[in-house]
Amino acid sequence: MSKLFKVSEETQNLVDSVLNTNSSLLTYGLQIDIIGVTKAKELIKVAKGSEVIEHYADKTDMVIIYIYEAAFDLLDEQTKRINIENAIEGILFDAEKDKITIEKPNINMYSSIYRTYKFAAVEALEKASMVINQIEQQDKDAKEAKKMEREMKKSLKAEQKAQKKDIYM
Repeated sequence: MSKLFKVSEETQNLVDSVLNTNSSLLTYGLQIDIIGVTKAKELIKVAKGSEVIEHYADKTDMVIIYIYEAAFDLLDEQTKRINIENAIEGILFDAEKDKITIEKPNINMYSSIYRTYKFAAVEALEKASMVINQIEQQDKDAKEAKKMEREMKKSLKAEQKAQKKDIYM
């Protein structure tokens, strides 16, 4: 028995509906395929299509949404829609670089913590994520500043060397 299969028409229509109403991804010409899986640890998984898959499918800029349909079918309509929206939220397309990026959600928490603190728990994890992003940005800026400083020193040395050469000539 195959581990991958074509999802039901109902699931396909729901995903298409969410993509058409909530996503600008289709305007960039991304090819989004929905595939069912017989077993999975996640309800929905999003992945970029590899070069091999794109070659055999004769498509470019391909994103594959894997759905564990046996579990998916047990959910109510609103829960299905929320899970699809959450999954496609991480699909990013940089039109300038012509590059697809799949991001993981920035919040991952245990349900017991959420039940205890509700939205305060979400805010706390968001703040932690923002602080980490700020530190990463500061590190990136510091590296960029060092690189610029090295290049300035290098060009200054080259200029001094050229001036010395002109003096002796």
